[in-house]
Amino acid sequence: MLTRNKCQYVVLKLDERSFYIYGDGLNMMVLSYKINTVNTTAAGDAYIGTLAKAFVEMGDLVAAAKYASAAGAFICTPFGAQPSLPTKLRSMPFWRCRNNFSDKFFLAG
Repeated sequence: MLTRNKCQYVVLKLDERSFYIYGDGLNMMVLSYKINTVNTTAAGDAYIGTLAKAFVEMGDLVAAAKYASAAGAFICTPFGAQPSLPTKLRSMPFWRCRNNFSDKFFLAG
């Protein structure tokens, strides 16, 4: 049994294939993006940072988690942590083709 300890939501990265979202009306597993992994350095940092920022901006935890999953996947494609950290501009094509995110989200912040 998963307890939240006064947290509104819990997001668990289960493995390279999926993550789990639990909390106020949510109890779901979401599949991660399949990519050709080069290097996983900083993927977790990119996922968490993007999840927090996207959730604040979008107000939708499921959409934010999918967006964060795309960020985590995107960062695994080049070699090295710092060069692979995505910017909105550089990663727009990756996210657009996988999530149908609108320009409104990319232009926010």
